[in-house]
Amino acid sequence: MLVIEIGTGDGSWAWHTAQSGCTVQTFEPSTAMRGKAYERLRDLQNVTLMPYAIGGNDRQATLYQCNGAAASLHRAGGEREGCTVVSMNHWMVYARIGEVDLMFLDCNGSEYEILEQMIECDRLRQVRRLVVAWDGSDAKRQAKICDTLTRTHKWADGTWSLIER
Repeated sequence: MLVIEIGTGDGSWAWHTAQSGCTVQTFEPSTAMRGKAYERLRDLQNVTLMPYAIGGNDRQATLYQCNGAAASLHRAGGEREGCTVVSMNHWMVYARIGEVDLMFLDCNGSEYEILEQMIECDRLRQVRRLVVAWDGSDAKRQAKICDTLTRTHKWADGTWSLIER
């Protein structure tokens, strides 16, 4: 079972998920948070922690430390560091990702561009279950994405699940 987590933070969710035997691919661009995640995840052979932000396109960007537990490409303020942003589409091609059993997005505003690009590239059909922690900053974009998701996925118990065809 392949699980992708975008916005790993300190690695606690990835650690718990990995305990069930899943292969977990995690992304955390913040140096401080990635260090905490590495300490928690380093002994797990089924977890890969990558030092990138995932977004809608490939670029170099400024990452803002929002508070002690979160960083964002979209909310200016706090300490800054440079980071590499990789598009989800390009990463899935590069990593030869076929089916994703579960994708969890907790990425402080980047969920909009990630999901919009995945819709545009028809990548969401590869994701069986999707959980999104919306940051709530753009209700119109969120509604449009959710409307599009209803064509391929059903909503139940806080999770978008691929409709079997």
